[in-house]
Amino acid sequence: EDMEKVNIVFHNNGTVSYQHKKILNFVPEMSKDGNLRVIVPNIPLL
Repeated sequence: EDMEKVNIVFHNNGTVSYQHKKILNFVPEMSKDGNLRVIVPNIPLL
């Protein structure tokens, strides 16, 4: 996960405003087995 500051604005009163942009990078080596089956209940149906 990386963070980047975007929409940087310098205001006349000496302050700065910005938004954080979160960048997610998939790392296959850190992932679980691709054949692993995950079962998730459909909560609204229950």
